[in-house]
Amino acid sequence: WTSASIMALTVSCLLGVGMSYFAFLCRKLVSAAAFTVIGNCCKIATVIINLLIWDQHANPTGLACLSLCLACAYFYKQAPLRKDMKSEPL
Repeated sequence: WTSASIMALTVSCLLGVGMSYFAFLCRKLVSAAAFTVIGNCCKIATVIINLLIWDQHANPTGLACLSLCLACAYFYKQAPLRKDMKSEPL
């Protein structure tokens, strides 16, 4: 353990706690759907920044899988509510 590694770990922990706090704060202020959209936008922004800054990033297969997951999330709809079973004759 060096002082630089301890400092990096401490900063990482503080940033993680801060992100969690603001995520809970944001979740309290917006709807669940808006929070999901914000989360997906953050994922896309993170991937784009990763592609622009670093040399070692996701390969095309990984990017295609991420795109598929985001497309599925876009087309997801909540299942319709069931009708009351007692009111319908069998």
